[in-house]
Amino acid sequence: MSADAVIAVNRFGLGARKGELEKASHDPVQYLIDQLQPISFNEKLPNSDQLSIHLANYQQQKRLIKKEPESEQAKDFAKQQKQIRKYLGGNFRALCCDTLLRSIHSDQSLAWRLLDFWSNHFSVTAQGQMMRVLAPTLEREAIAPHMFGSFHDMVLAVMHHPAMLVYLNNDKSFGPNSRIGKRGKGLNENLGRELMELHTMGVGSGYTQADVIEMAKGITGWSVARPQRDDTIGFMFRANGHEPGHRVLLGKTYRQGGEAQGIAMIKAVARHPATAKHVSTQLARHFVSDNPPESLIKKMTDRWMATDGNLKEVMITLIKSDEAWHQERQKFKSPREFVISTCRALNSSFGVHF
Repeated sequence: MSADAVIAVNRFGLGARKGELEKASHDPVQYLIDQLQPISFNEKLPNSDQLSIHLANYQQQKRLIKKEPESEQAKDFAKQQKQIRKYLGGNFRALCCDTLLRSIHSDQSLAWRLLDFWSNHFSVTAQGQMMRVLAPTLEREAIAPHMFGSFHDMVLAVMHHPAMLVYLNNDKSFGPNSRIGKRGKGLNENLGRELMELHTMGVGSGYTQADVIEMAKGITGWSVARPQRDDTIGFMFRANGHEPGHRVLLGKTYRQGGEAQGIAMIKAVARHPATAKHVSTQLARHFVSDNPPESLIKKMTDRWMATDGNLKEVMITLIKSDEAWHQERQKFKSPREFVISTCRALNSSFGVHF
């Protein structure tokens, strides 16, 4: 067993299962690169669309019960309410535990550790009825499918996902001069700000408050369908809520094009050099050190720009860099990582049943 094998399974992964240290010892670098492959989930669990329909039915029933409590239909609905709550709560736990158990049992612990990174990078809350339904589906539907592809594709998927739209109130953000806006519905800059400040370019990278407002206007009308009223489920572009006119972001003009205008603006900040440096730094901090060497960040940033944000190539650059393999231990595992590592070390084979 080599020291580099220990670094490989702990610094980059989630700890060793039986036989993994020996496997990593042969070629620690290639051992990690081989793990940069798509991960899978339990496909029998419901997705955000299915859960949203159940929640919409539940909410509609509650309104009818409140309006006509003595009607026979209301009495029937009251009996169904408990079952729907049980269904939604059970699937929240099942979705969360599915990710946890697969992290414990997987031979690709680096990939699951990456999922943790990206889920924190694009974090949402699980508080509130709607978010409790949507939150655990974000990483499965918008993040995991793009972990080894282009960053701008991941950002677009996240920005279109109901969990992010609802969490940052963009589902109710409408242009002041749009048809909906003129009825008193206003602009909400939460998602535009978080996109630029946390998800892409980072604080102090050169954008201004005016850029934040322009981004927020560019994604007005990006909303979530109401299953009982609309003819679709999930993301819905409400054209009558989109701010009319051209947008100017970071000195570049984006012509009016409805949803396409917002997509072009998001791609621009996702591909910006400041984003490459900001996210490369975050990745290096997650895996290597809270204060990673500038030389490592530069290698990752250069590779990012050379590959148009190909995340697999950026990770390979990180893994192959000498700066990532120092013997000094500079990171603590999170409580969740400690639990997963312990279960992996014990070669646990338990499951969770609902």
